[in-house]
Amino acid sequence: RRQLWAVLAAVLLLGEVRFGGGDSPSADPREGGQAFPEDPARLAEVASLLGTSAEELEGALCRRRLVAPCSGSRRRRSSGGLVEIFRPLSASEAAAKRDALATVLYAGVFKWLVAVCNEALSGGGGGGGGGGGGGGGGDEEGGARRGIGILDIYGFESFAVSGFEQLLINLANETLQQHFNEHIIGREVRLYGEEGIATPHVEWLDSAPAVQLIGRILSATDDTWRLAQDSAADQHLLQSLHATHGPRAASPHPRYRVPRIGGGRSNFAVQHYAEEVPYQVAGFCKKNKGSLSHDLRRLLSSAASPWLRDNQSHLLGEAHARQPPGREAAAGRVLAPLGDGTAAARRGDGGAPDERSPKMRARSVSEQFRASLADLMARLDSGSRRDLPRVQAN
Repeated sequence: RRQLWAVLAAVLLLGEVRFGGGDSPSADPREGGQAFPEDPARLAEVASLLGTSAEELEGALCRRRLVAPCSGSRRRRSSGGLVEIFRPLSASEAAAKRDALATVLYAGVFKWLVAVCNEALSGGGGGGGGGGGGGGGGDEEGGARRGIGILDIYGFESFAVSGFEQLLINLANETLQQHFNEHIIGREVRLYGEEGIATPHVEWLDSAPAVQLIGRILSATDDTWRLAQDSAADQHLLQSLHATHGPRAASPHPRYRVPRIGGGRSNFAVQHYAEEVPYQVAGFCKKNKGSLSHDLRRLLSSAASPWLRDNQSHLLGEAHARQPPGREAAAGRVLAPLGDGTAAARRGDGGAPDERSPKMRARSVSEQFRASLADLMARLDSGSRRDLPRVQAN
């Protein structure tokens, strides 16, 4: 428990770390462009809580480590005939790495807590995986684990300014809406038919096209930030979406809209089952990146904190936890083909990546979200469902 409090305290204190140095780092740190912590004592306190040194933490936050087969000044020879190049970062870049570190630490604590709760609820009979509900009962029969899961359905979101987060949430909502339409309405119609009860033809809005479209938008976002990691990446993405799915495209998508206000210069819209929602594209690529830099992954992998050492899979994911410290993730693309999108729409992943690919690398936020959603839908499809309507007292 004390180790857990230390990690949570580090998350809180990271929010108090500020950086100086301006937003235009110079190639020569002597010119004063490199980011530096304004309060070194506060940074040292965070480092102590995480079980690392202040120098290592400052280096991971204020510099970017690159590996290249070349030589020159300010470079240190590493194994394998390569050299390490340390590029200074600006104050805003260092702040972004600080926020990413705090996010990963807090998310890791949350995943650990879910795993511990699931383990306790299962009677100690198995590990705890999240995915829409807590386990209950650890009986095993025929190799299959038996349990009870409770699904808290996502709420549909449409704000004055909707962004990347709302697109992910509405993807989950569309997927669950499609699932329940098929299982509840379809099941009732079949039951009436089996009982010989005449029923009128029932129609409902098919969410599969919207799920397909959102999956393609997220895949395009993945491609864009990997190919154009600059300030113009969001506009590159928007132009690509308009050209591929908009009204002037060769095959316009029936659920894609170019908003009238602004002419689609900064946003696009998706026709959901509930209503049409415009999404501001600003920040899409940056928010989708999400993963820690190699420097921070190396820092967490080598930290002396027992809790960090024992929970690498919750912090860095299974792929990075399996890698030996210092090994860089491969940069190969592992996106699965979307095809016509029907199977992906029914799975709810919009073309989720295949985690078995040998080319493992840090997955984007959208890939992680779609993989988690696909796992949830697989759980819903594999178990027996009982829908409980809300009961209100008279």
